[in-house]
Amino acid sequence: MEIEKQIKSFLNKIVQDKPWHTRWLNTLAFMEHIGSRKIIKSQNSTYLNITVLQHISEEARHAFYFKNLAYKLSPDDCLTFEENYLINGEASELYFQSIDHKAEENLSHSPSKNLLNYLYTTWMIEERAIMLYTIYNQVLKQYSFSFNLNFILREEDHHLKTVTDSIQKIDLDYEKRSPLLFKYEETFFIKLIKEWETKVSLPSHPDPSSLKTKKTTPNYSYKK
Repeated sequence: MEIEKQIKSFLNKIVQDKPWHTRWLNTLAFMEHIGSRKIIKSQNSTYLNITVLQHISEEARHAFYFKNLAYKLSPDDCLTFEENYLINGEASELYFQSIDHKAEENLSHSPSKNLLNYLYTTWMIEERAIMLYTIYNQVLKQYSFSFNLNFILREEDHHLKTVTDSIQKIDLDYEKRSPLLFKYEETFFIKLIKEWETKVSLPSHPDPSSLKTKKTTPNYSYKK
């Protein structure tokens, strides 16, 4: 698919430059943090069940995992989640908000709108995360990095199954609703990729002229 080729091309450039790669990992940490925060804010704490609590903890743990990887690459390039330490954090957060708002709008007349909003938003984001992390995992292997995303992919896949099973039990209109929502998500994600690419191509630190497109061994080491 064209989106997958675009992502792989983007990541091939990113991983060959330490400052950008560090910011990329920090951006992924930021997005996982947003996911955890949105779940907490969207759900009534009185009715939280073990499945939702597990999802919150997994998102937070994934955020720490990515943040820790970024810190090991270059701690000075990922001090906080301020824009200077991210690859277009504003666009990344807008992606989440756009999906959430579109699901909320579509479910406005549903008696289970709060729960279904969480489930559909999670479904769309988990599907996209699995695609993105799978490609990133392949690129990491291609360039012989010492870390991978295997455990994250396993957890995302398990949670995705739990979410889709719940939607099918609760929402009688899921067969009509889901294709429409996923079409919106694709539009939002394509826009996000363009925002990431634009950020990396800007003449600011890190110097984009150092990015290479051919397969080479990154000229920096990852601290275990």
